[in-house]
Amino acid sequence: MPVLFEWESPDVLCVKYHGVIDGNDAVDASIRMSADERFDSLKGIIIDTLGVTQNLAAPDHIDSLISMSRIMSKTNTRIRNAIVVNDEENTQALASLYTFLAEDLVWDVEMFNGLDDARVWVLAS
Repeated sequence: MPVLFEWESPDVLCVKYHGVIDGNDAVDASIRMSADERFDSLKGIIIDTLGVTQNLAAPDHIDSLISMSRIMSKTNTRIRNAIVVNDEENTQALASLYTFLAEDLVWDVEMFNGLDDARVWVLAS
């Protein structure tokens, strides 16, 4: 699976995508993340797409992710979700769509071009 979970601390999870990914990879990662007992105490999630070479996901996958995020945000309302995008066009477009649709979530969601800026923002809460 082209998704790795790296717990940077008990408060911050970095979800690293690499290689060729599709929307099912992202949906599966969200399910795995929400099922982890550490999810309830998370303060930040960093979605790292810098290693993605091709993104085959579609807008329908983003709709599914937003629906899942709505449910997940009822369990943990404090999360700041940073999305770090690379220069892959579809990744940028889908991250922008997710960020736009996430405006009605209780989570703060922002896009970044680098991991350092994303970490600073996530930890600023």
